[in-house]
Amino acid sequence: MRSVLGWLLVGLLGLSSLHGKNLLLSIPAQDCSCGEGFSASAELLQQDTAISTYKITFPSPIRTSLPENNTVPGELFLPRAAEDDRGSHSLPAVLVFHILHGNYELERLLCGSLARAGIPAMFCKMPYFDERAGQAGRGAIFASTDVFLESFTQGQADARRAIDLLTSLPAVDAGKIGVAGTSLGAILSTSLCGNEPRIRRVAAMLGGGDLRRIFSFARETRQFQNFISRQTPPDQERIWSLLARIDPLAQAAALQNLSRRGALMLVFAENDDVIPPDCARQLATASACQNVTWLPGATHYTAIAALPGLVKQNVAFFAADLPAAASASAPAGQEALAQVAAICSAWAKMFTPPAPGKGHALQLQGSISAAAQKHQFSLSFLRHGNSFRLSGNIPELGEFSCGADAAGTPWMGGKNQRLFIGRGEAQPGRTAAQYITPRRYFRFQMGSSFLAALENAPEILNQYLDLQSDSLADGSRRLSLRSKNGLIAGEIVLTLDGAGQLRALAFDLGKYRGEIQVSQCLANGEVSVPADFPAGMQAQEVRQEDLLRMWAAIWEFFLEKIDP
Repeated sequence: MRSVLGWLLVGLLGLSSLHGKNLLLSIPAQDCSCGEGFSASAELLQQDTAISTYKITFPSPIRTSLPENNTVPGELFLPRAAEDDRGSHSLPAVLVFHILHGNYELERLLCGSLARAGIPAMFCKMPYFDERAGQAGRGAIFASTDVFLESFTQGQADARRAIDLLTSLPAVDAGKIGVAGTSLGAILSTSLCGNEPRIRRVAAMLGGGDLRRIFSFARETRQFQNFISRQTPPDQERIWSLLARIDPLAQAAALQNLSRRGALMLVFAENDDVIPPDCARQLATASACQNVTWLPGATHYTAIAALPGLVKQNVAFFAADLPAAASASAPAGQEALAQVAAICSAWAKMFTPPAPGKGHALQLQGSISAAAQKHQFSLSFLRHGNSFRLSGNIPELGEFSCGADAAGTPWMGGKNQRLFIGRGEAQPGRTAAQYITPRRYFRFQMGSSFLAALENAPEILNQYLDLQSDSLADGSRRLSLRSKNGLIAGEIVLTLDGAGQLRALAFDLGKYRGEIQVSQCLANGEVSVPADFPAGMQAQEVRQEDLLRMWAAIWEFFLEKIDP
């Protein structure tokens, strides 16, 4: 009877014409971990040639006083081949736990990447998250000590029910269930495996053990800290006692068993400022894990720069349980994906220091149309070591030039051939980034780091882009890109020369249209930057800080355009 849900999925969900319709799925009691059958609903959200994504809802095994919290929402990502499977029971499946603060895009990225590799994957929202909190919001979890404690028990019960759903799929081997998560999700993954014997493989990124220390340390858990501090001493002891029982360190025996089979993977950030690194080391030691990755120099949030490679690492880890015949072949258009990823990486690297002895160069010009107005622009950027030179003509800014010499001394060109040099009251190590809104600059830095790393895992772009590649008569290639999830309306068209170098970019994004000609885009190549300040201009020394603040204001202007 374990295939009842699976047969319904095959017979009902495998049809693209059912997009937007709600379907009722039934799982009998004998297939459920708690011995109680349940029904789940599924709605097709999105489908392409490789995977289908469904919105899943099912009742929580634990009924709370808040009705909204008693329904568990999630998303199921199925390889198209798994939808047509009528009972092979051969594929692994993965339940992904989400982070504390986020919009579930990280979980969708991992689930989608797993599904494209042939592995069904799913994530569910934990108790009191989003719609499960009702009108009270996340604060509902702090209604009382009993509610707070019950949320942890309910979260694990919900996860076991999600595993019931996964094991009921006719394509899934119930002996190949894995769990994965990042940050809070990593803690939940390693915590659950001690209470759920069906878990056969665990990948935990940026987690750790010793929940009491983690709760007391991280600024992200300040709301939890404040709640606990307001409780009576007996209730505080109840809370710490429960946390000790579900602590990943308390699951050492189960984790060691996984480790002995090579089925445990841990990833930590060397300078994690949310999960103390000593808590990470405690978990690595207690689990005797042999597959541990430390991200050098990374904090909890800068670790996102390594995300493309980490997703690829996760997929390979869980794909070890795929039968040989089910191993996913390279997606169609892999070469085109690699070219798009290389372009994203090269452009993003313009904002990172070049490799020793190398430099970056970007030369482009074009036009942008918006609100019935057409604007011409040009841009030239050269960077080598501490020196760089940036000049151009940009709408709303006009002609500009700025840079730094080999010693890092900043300069900026002004009207009437004036040249401002920031030597006054100079301090070594001072940069314009210090004067940009920290949150905005951080988001930009993380986004550019993520794009720069895409060349190591171009297949991730499959999650976001519909790509069409056409060869042209002159030997060049045209790549047409559209957003797969509809978040970005319109189309971007890239034109590559015979050597695969980007030469033109055209876009029509509704409000904005434009064409860009790219004469040079080179990252970590042979680049020279004029060593001296621009000649023929009237030089004037100014305070270093004043000049850097001017740079920061211009940079902030552009960041506001891309990240309001």
